[in-house]
Amino acid sequence: MDAFRNAGVLAGYKKGLARFLQRGLVAWGIVPTHAETLPLYDAESLARMLRGLWSQVEDVGLCPGFVSGRSLLTPATCCLINPDLTSTVEKAFLRLKEVAEKLRKQPKDPWDRWG
Repeated sequence: MDAFRNAGVLAGYKKGLARFLQRGLVAWGIVPTHAETLPLYDAESLARMLRGLWSQVEDVGLCPGFVSGRSLLTPATCCLINPDLTSTVEKAFLRLKEVAEKLRKQPKDPWDRWG
């Protein structure tokens, strides 16, 4: 899901997301793929945005770290309409790797049974 563009909307569905995560996984599209947008966000700002979303979902009664353990990371969209064709999408996948590394380096919570 395009979590990057829909972060504000997702907050209204945190109870539903929490119920869904108890049964499955969510692929969070957190890295923008538009040529004009990607340069505006570094890995730290995107990781912070995603942590904020995860925290909101956990606030409805899930153990800390539960959401991150039930999550996949993806680019927000596959945008091949950029003027540079695939170049920005390739950069987005590199940024996605950086975001994942930032998230892995965050301190582990003792309740995190998925990490």
